[in-house]
Amino acid sequence: MILTSYPGERAHRRHLADAPARPFVRDGILPDIEREQAAAPRTLRLGPTGRSLI
Repeated sequence: MILTSYPGERAHRRHLADAPARPFVRDGILPDIEREQAAAPRTLRLGPTGRSLI
């Protein structure tokens, strides 16, 4: 499982667009993730609850 946090939707979209251009991500991280995953990736968007301190 990979868990990430971004300050907003725009930052998340920018990360998704920029990450594959980085050699370490493209050549190291992404192939390892693809090789090890047992199912298609799922993206869950979590938000603070009414009791959250965020």
